[in-house]
Amino acid sequence: ETLKDPQDWTLKSLEVLILDEADRLLDLGFNRHIATVLEKAPKQRRTGLFSATLSHQLQLLIKAGMRNAAHIKVAADVEQQRQLLQRAMERER
Repeated sequence: ETLKDPQDWTLKSLEVLILDEADRLLDLGFNRHIATVLEKAPKQRRTGLFSATLSHQLQLLIKAGMRNAAHIKVAADVEQQRQLLQRAMERER
């Protein structure tokens, strides 16, 4: 509701914007809301965008709302995953 009337709020002093689970936000239909926030936010800010996937829609959001974006991909080591699963199974016994 607050976003409906952009005259009622301001982001002038925003320094850091975090969009966590950005893929889910887009899946849930918050595209327009995110676009409004990005429009109102100062151009000089730090933006952290976190997502489990990198869809085409998310790539468009990155292009529109971020400058000099760095893509950091985190991949788990297969052996490490196996060991964690084994430990969890041992604890259940």
